[in-house]
Amino acid sequence: METVKVSISLPDDLWCQIKEIGDNVSGLIAQAMRDYVARVRLDRALEETAGAWTD
Repeated sequence: METVKVSISLPDDLWCQIKEIGDNVSGLIAQAMRDYVARVRLDRALEETAGAWTD
């Protein structure tokens, strides 16, 4: 998989919590963002289709 290098700023306490979980910070953040994007897409789909089904 191709990657893109980015620079982000995080609160110190969050950085410490991430480092406690593991050393692969890029992998942890990538997985967290995948989860977040999936959740946002699901929320949007549910909002767009609300009321589409009837009994």
